[in-house]
Amino acid sequence: QFQMKKFPRPIPIEREKTCPFLLRLFYQEEKDFTVEQFSGKEKEPENELQIYTWMDANLRELSDLVKEMVPQAKERDADLVFSSIYRVNYGDLRMKLLGVVNATKKGKDDHKQLSFLHHHIGDYVGLVIRQKKINQQLLRQSQLQKKK
Repeated sequence: QFQMKKFPRPIPIEREKTCPFLLRLFYQEEKDFTVEQFSGKEKEPENELQIYTWMDANLRELSDLVKEMVPQAKERDADLVFSSIYRVNYGDLRMKLLGVVNATKKGKDDHKQLSFLHHHIGDYVGLVIRQKKINQQLLRQSQLQKKK
């Protein structure tokens, strides 16, 4: 018998009584981040937003904050792709997808909370801003090249 794994409901945080933490969010357009960009061997990525927030913040809330500061994130067809960059045993870095939020349309990942996504204070968040128009143009170009 298959049973769906149930996650405990996150306990709401009393924001008036709880101190926020610093979330370091790095963003770029179109190109995915690599773990090496955060490894310390190179400088951290240039475009950084420092956001004070709480563990019950969801991806829609974060995307709304980003849209206030980054004009490209406001575009109607923009998808905001959130990833977590975190350390595991012996300091090795790993990256995992947190979710995708559209700039203007509601989606299934909007209400995912940082605590539900196992985000820990000190983890980085990488955000890739993808414009659907550009992605569709690239897809058409690759399809044309395959036909040749």
